[in-house]
Amino acid sequence: MKHGKNPTVSQCKIIQGFKFKGKPLNPKNWLVVKNLPDKLMVVHRERATVMEIPVGKR
Repeated sequence: MKHGKNPTVSQCKIIQGFKFKGKPLNPKNWLVVKNLPDKLMVVHRERATVMEIPVGKR
């Protein structure tokens, strides 16, 4: 499992804005693994599921 860090306030807004299967993600359940200019890689705290969230301009 990759070790992540707690998301910042701006990263929490990005995670909340991303919808997976029609529902927004809860930023309390996700840790940030990589913060790239075009995507945000997050891992779930309990299931260790890795997800890439596309990011537009910041």
